[in-house]
Amino acid sequence: MLDEEKIVIMTHLEAYEESDAKKDARVNSYFRGDYVVVGMIKAIICYTLAFLIIYGLSITSNFETYINDMYKIDFVGMGKEILKNYVKYGIVYMAASYFAVNYRYQKAKKHKKLMLKGLKKLNEIYNGNAQ
Repeated sequence: MLDEEKIVIMTHLEAYEESDAKKDARVNSYFRGDYVVVGMIKAIICYTLAFLIIYGLSITSNFETYINDMYKIDFVGMGKEILKNYVKYGIVYMAASYFAVNYRYQKAKKHKKLMLKGLKKLNEIYNGNAQ
């Protein structure tokens, strides 16, 4: 005789195993602080590369203007402006990245907790302790 509750629990556990289990296991292998630090380092590297690409494209698209006005351009002021923009947009991007990494970690912890709860209930059913 098939136990419908056992089948439902096993189906949910299998669906989790097929979809998010590997990704969540990778996340859960870190302590929260370590996972956030690794995520933030990745975000800093990606942000810096994206910023350099965008400014490189901006300079390339206006290259003729820079060549014609090379002696009139205040390179120190331009460098300060670029650095100010890098920091300003970097703070916004890092804040968003911090919240995204934290959310991802909390979601993985929640999934793990739900999976363990389902396994515990399934164990109780098999041992005859279910109420």
